Amino acid sequence: MRRITRRSGALGAAAGAAILLALSGCGGDSGDYPVEVTGQTECDSLGTLPTCQDDMSDARVTGENEIILNIDSLGAETASSGTAVLTNDGGTWEGTIEGTRTESDEAEDGYCYDFTAELVGTGDYDGLVYSATYTGCDLPWEVTGTIDEVEE
Repeated sequence: MRRITRRSGALGAAAGAAILLALSGCGGDSGDYPVEVTGQTECDSLGTLPTCQDDMSDARVTGENEIILNIDSLGAETASSGTAVLTNDGGTWEGTIEGTRTESDEAEDGYCYDFTAELVGTGDYDGLVYSATYTGCDLPWEVTGTIDEVEE
C-alpha cells in the first residue's frame, strides 16, 4: 500500500508538483478516478494456465493476461483462485484472481464462469489498482471493472 504525505514549504510544494505530474501520466488528477471500463476477453484455453487477450474500453487495461489458477474445490461448482498478470506497452498489472466455474446447460462447453481480479499497476500504471469481473458461459467473456488510485 502506498502512502502519500503532505509537506509544507518549498520542498513540500516541489514534492506535491512531482506527485501531480506522476499522476497526470497515469491518466489525470485524482479527481479523475475511479474510471469504469468494459470489454471482453478471449482465452486460448479454459484450463488452469490460460493466456487471454483483454480488449477493453481503456487502453491501460487492454493486453495479454496470463493466469495461473489453483483448483480449490471440484463439483457442480468448481472454485479456483490464483494470480493474473496483464501486460501491455505501458506497464503491467499484477495480482490475484478468484471465482467459480458452474455447470450450465446454456454453455457450449457445459460451464459458466464468474471471476474477479484485483491487480496493482507498475510502470506507467504505478499508483493505480484495477478491479475486474469476468463473466460468461462461452468465450469471449464480458469484462467490467474500475481503474482507481491505490488507497493511502
